[in-house]
Amino acid sequence: MLGDRHAAAGTAFEAVAVIGAGASGLPAARHLLREGVSRVVVYERCPRPGGVWNYDPKPAPQPSFPSLDPVVADPAIRPPQGVEFPYREVISKGDAIVGAPTPGPCYETLRNNVATPLMRYKDFEWPESTKWFTGHENIARYLQEYSAKFGIDEITKYNTVVVDVRKLPVGGSRKWQVISRRTESTGDRTELIWEREKLLVIGSGASGLDIILNSAGASAIFHSTRSDQEFSSAKKLLDQIQLANLRPVPNVRAFRAAPGSDATVEDSTVEFADGTTETGFTRVVLCTGYMFSHPFLAAERERGADAGEDDTELATRDGEWVRNLYRDIFYAADPSLAFVGVPFHVATFSYFEYLAIAVARVFTGKAALPNEAERRRQITEKLRATGPGRKSHLIGRELEPLEIEKLLHWLNEDAEALGASPIEGPDAEYFQTREKAPELFLAETRARLISN
Repeated sequence: MLGDRHAAAGTAFEAVAVIGAGASGLPAARHLLREGVSRVVVYERCPRPGGVWNYDPKPAPQPSFPSLDPVVADPAIRPPQGVEFPYREVISKGDAIVGAPTPGPCYETLRNNVATPLMRYKDFEWPESTKWFTGHENIARYLQEYSAKFGIDEITKYNTVVVDVRKLPVGGSRKWQVISRRTESTGDRTELIWEREKLLVIGSGASGLDIILNSAGASAIFHSTRSDQEFSSAKKLLDQIQLANLRPVPNVRAFRAAPGSDATVEDSTVEFADGTTETGFTRVVLCTGYMFSHPFLAAERERGADAGEDDTELATRDGEWVRNLYRDIFYAADPSLAFVGVPFHVATFSYFEYLAIAVARVFTGKAALPNEAERRRQITEKLRATGPGRKSHLIGRELEPLEIEKLLHWLNEDAEALGASPIEGPDAEYFQTREKAPELFLAETRARLISN
């Protein structure tokens, strides 16, 4: 999110741009409106809200592999030079559109692995008939109905991809400039269930678990994990279920393609870290997570971030983490740039809403941030405890309530001083659900296996 300060208000922002209308962007827009920001614009590259929960049956273009650098895998789109905006570019029918939205990570059988009562926004209940673990279509519908109820549809530019964001001098101050391009999606896609096949699934996170469960009919499933994933929640659950066709294997050391231009995956050899090899895989599924990528922030990222060593800039080039975020939200050097949704292993919708409320309170002058030196001191202190990299954004089930409590303590302390209303924390249902959810998820998983 990007906020531009109103000179007369001193601490409030008169206009805020929200990039993305998914599980983070929607509550961000809702609470910015609720807290009184006069102009909020949401940019969404897809034709409807819902983010990663929107299923598109069309196939996504195959990325290059390995994709170790998000700058290569997700390149910035540069607007034409020397043109006046709005600028119209005519694309011939059938030509590829660079940067056009492609089908997201949602596949046909995707379900939530966090119980729906924990994924509930404030003032917006799930329909009474909703199961704790349900299909992506119900979750997307919940997000879309949320957007409609709180007037977010009316302020959203759909089919619009943000291509460049940077601060420019305007009338004696610096303001954010957003350049966007209207676009449409293209392509065709298939379901992620394979039967009577020999699969290699790499990764021990939520997606690895889900693919294994959805592929229970395969003749053999080789599950490759790193040594540091040995005690992941997904791995523990698979150990409890004990699929007869599942064979745990170490991390992949090498993938050797068979000679010849017509060679297939099935002809190739996979070598594992213990020196063993295996051939004949009909599918290799990479469930190896994601990289952070903000190609529209290229101008910010290029300021000292290329080498990945600068400890003051927004260095996202390696894709492993977003550096220098105070409370995992506000860019330390310029808190008018805020991120909602960076932490992981949390109950996403509800946790992200608290982050969105924090942004809305700061952007409307109802919560105060410490000065830059103190923001950086706290970031450094946190990194001493977590270490650098992706793990610095890891919250986890045990720490999540404590992090919410710390966030609310700050916001409510400032609210009292600045005359704003207090923010309520999680209710009793939240904590009751947290206790019951793991057991019910295991039961749901067993039921899915029987059904499959």
